Amino acid sequence: MKKIWLLIAYICTIFCASSIYSYKNYYDEFLLQQKAYLAAAGVTDAPPTGYIPFTIVNNSGLPDTEVFVLVLANNFNNIITFARNSDGQMIGTSSSPPPKTYVSDPGSGVNSLSFFLTKGAYTFYLPTTVNLTASRIYFSVGQPIDWFIPATGPVQVIAKDFEDPTQDNYYTLFDKQEFTTVANDRFIINPTLVDYYGLPLSFSINFLDQTKNPPAQTTQFGGLPPTLTSLQIFTDYTNALTTLPTTPGGGTEPKWSAMHLTYAPPSGNSGNLRILSPNQGIQTNSPVLSNPLFPIDYFLTNTFTQCDWLDKTWENATDDAIYQQDFLFIDLSTSGPEFGVARGKVDASGGLQICCNLWRRNWLNS
Repeated sequence: MKKIWLLIAYICTIFCASSIYSYKNYYDEFLLQQKAYLAAAGVTDAPPTGYIPFTIVNNSGLPDTEVFVLVLANNFNNIITFARNSDGQMIGTSSSPPPKTYVSDPGSGVNSLSFFLTKGAYTFYLPTTVNLTASRIYFSVGQPIDWFIPATGPVQVIAKDFEDPTQDNYYTLFDKQEFTTVANDRFIINPTLVDYYGLPLSFSINFLDQTKNPPAQTTQFGGLPPTLTSLQIFTDYTNALTTLPTTPGGGTEPKWSAMHLTYAPPSGNSGNLRILSPNQGIQTNSPVLSNPLFPIDYFLTNTFTQCDWLDKTWENATDDAIYQQDFLFIDLSTSGPEFGVARGKVDASGGLQICCNLWRRNWLNS
């Protein structure tokens, strides 16, 4: 499977292909691909006033009828429904979902990618004049994800859908990106890979950077390398497992192997579903799993690693922990008021002492 690419103003999300590159190399490649995809898609129309455009570029090799999109807003309380305006543009509206239905029902939220096709591009527009907080764009392939819409309250998005085999969407290949729109102010998006890996999603954002003097048109991206296939991700993960020890106490290999969720259909050909994060593995609570999938004491002294992660990385009596010796860099891209990247070390008391904001310093000197 390749990738879906989502471009905002334009945001672009892809299902893509190839090998892993250094950060700089795949960043450069991402920008080159973005220009090529946008040129091919012919995305030239200006957005309606008060709206931000989202363009999805499908580089997966799958037909647009087998890729599905669902946008939930305001912590699942609202569904974004779409209709074309007089210019043929697909306009999104935040609405209360129809009760006692499923999001896959016609008009209830889920649409195939083909639904958004406009002048050769898959583009829709969301309003910038209303708050869309704690919102998500869900992508699935092969079949739509499905959740029940009760008579009252938000869409019933099952918190453990992706890790509990007894839930409806467990065997659906899906993933998500999170975003928040603060009315007439800002737009924030992240690839939210803290829960699990399901599909190789990336995005880029084109915007006018007001911190530059004069303001400059800027492109930033997030997510996985745009040429990394889903098959390669799963292959690299399983190959890495073979390097882990199986002793003492079983070692770490089975702990990380349990994070790789697969399925075995009646045909007997097993397939990949997703890879859980340790945080989610610690929280598994399924009637058909050995809970938790990941040990809660993994990062403390235990029988299978014989290592205390906090001692090694944060602070110890000999002052040779990683962040007592080397800098810890903290990304402040979603913080304020200065944003940027901070740098610091752990002192003798165990506290992190921030010495400078690198981005702020460089900006002041530029």
